[in-house]
Amino acid sequence: MEPRKYTTEAGGTKVTQIGDFLMDVHKSKSPIAPSLMKRLSAIQIDRPASELIKEIKSGLSFSYLTTMTDFLNISQFRLGQSLKITKRTMARRKTEGKFTPEESERIIRIYRIIQKALNVFDGDVPSVKMWLENPKKALGGETPIDFADTDIGAQEVMHLLGRIDHGVYS
Repeated sequence: MEPRKYTTEAGGTKVTQIGDFLMDVHKSKSPIAPSLMKRLSAIQIDRPASELIKEIKSGLSFSYLTTMTDFLNISQFRLGQSLKITKRTMARRKTEGKFTPEESERIIRIYRIIQKALNVFDGDVPSVKMWLENPKKALGGETPIDFADTDIGAQEVMHLLGRIDHGVYS
């Protein structure tokens, strides 16, 4: 399947929509490999809730995690810590090829935060990566990726991104 990819120009900036992810791949200091772009485009989190729920209940493919770790340029172990998945469990999931429904829901939670951050930072991938991995006072000194380990924490990260998007000092 060919990736869904659209390029638009807004305010002199070219921004590319890859699947459900908005990225400024043209000014990015760390270019996104075409294979990663194709994998990102296959992940569609903005779709009818019934479809997403069905996929979560049956367990997401391990490829969701590898796509996320490749995009964020972090290890599976590091992301597993944020998702509350131990190293041993991660190894089992890799062998099995999919996650439990509970783990799948946590993975989608992080994907939604990434998607929102890409929109807030106008698709600037390096800025998104830096923002997700640096502690924030508004999150009690935790990184957004770690703070999002619960549903309430993820909501708070989304609210913080909303405040940034609207220019509210946080």
